[in-house]
Order: sequence, then C-alpha cells, then structure tokens
Amino acid sequence: MNSRKTIAAILVTLVTAVAFACHPPVTGTEDAGEYIESGNSKAKQGDYDGALRDYDHAISIDRKNPKAYNNRGFVKQLTGDLEGAAEDYSKAIRYDSGFAEAFYNRGCVKQRLGELKEALKDLDKAIKIRPDYSDAVYRRGIVEFDLNENEAASTDFYRLIELTGKSELVAKYSFLRICAIKWKTGREAEAKAEAKAYVDEALGDQWVDLLLKFAAGMIDEEALTMASESDDAEANRERKCEAFFYMGQHRLASGDRDGAIELFKKCRNTKVDYFTEYYSAGYELERLAENP
Repeated sequence: MNSRKTIAAILVTLVTAVAFACHPPVTGTEDAGEYIESGNSKAKQGDYDGALRDYDHAISIDRKNPKAYNNRGFVKQLTGDLEGAAEDYSKAIRYDSGFAEAFYNRGCVKQRLGELKEALKDLDKAIKIRPDYSDAVYRRGIVEFDLNENEAASTDFYRLIELTGKSELVAKYSFLRICAIKWKTGREAEAKAEAKAYVDEALGDQWVDLLLKFAAGMIDEEALTMASESDDAEANRERKCEAFFYMGQHRLASGDRDGAIELFKKCRNTKVDYFTEYYSAGYELERLAENP
C-alpha cells in the first residue's frame, strides 16, 4: 500500500499509556508510563535510538509492562531487528495474554521471517480477542494467500472490505488479492467482471486504482508499467514492486510460467521488503521451484 506499510503505521500499532499528544519532558518521577509516552513521541519523529532508550528505561522501572515491550518491539521491527521484535512481542503477550496488538505485531514479524503457520496462529488469536480487528483480518488473509489457502484468504479479504468499506485503501488491496485468487483458480472472467463493478463504485485517483483497472482489463501490462514510473525514487520502486507482482500473478494464471517467474523476480529485485507483495512474490517463486 505505498505508505500504508511504512512509518505512518506507528500511529496505528504503537500502543500508548494514554492517547498520543504533545507530551512534556520526562520529569524524573520514575513513572514507566511517562517514558513510554516519551518513547512514542520520539518514534513518531524518527528518533528510534532515543525511543529505544526510553522504552528500556520504562522496562527497568516496570519489568512486567506489556506496552513497553510491545512498543519497543515495534521500533525494533522498524529498524530491521525482527528477532528482537518477536522476542519483545512475546514478552508483551506473557504479561498480557489479551493484548491483541502484540499478537498482531508478532504475527506480522513471523510472516516476514517465513514462519507462516506460526504467523497464522498469532493472527487467529488477535482476531479472537478483537473480532473486528481489520488490520489483523487483512494480514491473516495475506498469510493465507501465501500458504495457498485460497478459500480462507478470500473470506478474510471480503470480510475486510465489509469492515472498512470499498473506498478504503486497504479494501482495494484486499480486492486485488481476491482477483489474484480468482485468476489462479480459473475464474478470470468472474474476476474481470467483479473488478469492473468495483472500479465503477469505488474508483479514485490513487496508484492502487490503476492496479484495479488492470484487474478489470481496462489497461494492459504496458500501460500499467508506464504508469508505475515516478520521479520519486522510493515511489518508483514501490509501484514497480506491486505492478510486477500482480502482472506476475496474471501471467501465471494464463499459463505463462516463465513470464511470471521473470516478473516475480523483478518484484523481489525492487528490495521493497516492507510490502506484502515483496514477500508473496518470494513464496510464489519457492512454489514454482518446487514444482518445475
């Protein structure tokens, strides 16, 4: 989701002692909550080292504080320390077995580590605790997709669209996954018709809407590739990551195995390792290697 998976996610997944706001400097009262708030503020500003120090201090004050472990884990995740993040999320869960966000966060990390079955267990638990947890429903659909559990994935993606409404960004990406499932299960005509109806109802002017047009057969690969070009280097890589993945899915469904492999490799070569499409392309390549 372009910026949907980047640092802005802090606003969603960091859990605070109280609501985010402009906080006064820590006063030295040795209140773990104040250090958690200070760490949250620093994390939002991109000062990850400072945030980690504050969370460490909060934990030194209260070694059983699940929010401190969860938030420290999230910053570790942002900085690429996935093993450390998973360990912190596990500690958060140890001290609060009903902490849905910690289960969700650990599930996301396990997905990135390739531990898909374990990721699914965590996401199941998050949704059991909070049945309308849309982020967890979406992520579980992605993991099911990567496990080739197509029916379960479709159910979760349709559920996500129901929870958020069709015009939401995450709903549009969920629908693209639904189209990919229909493609690979021999229902391309159904996917195209449903995509056209979706475009008519929820089309906007974002990059994702061009992906929807591709799914609807309204633009071809050449047009989508051209549209993915951007003067912004990061946006260019992100768009290409997604375009290559969905074009690869379509090629694979149409029987062009070699073309699909080439596109999945191009997706991986973008190095956009914070996008779900990047990891899904890797799992597709693994399956194709196992079944030459």
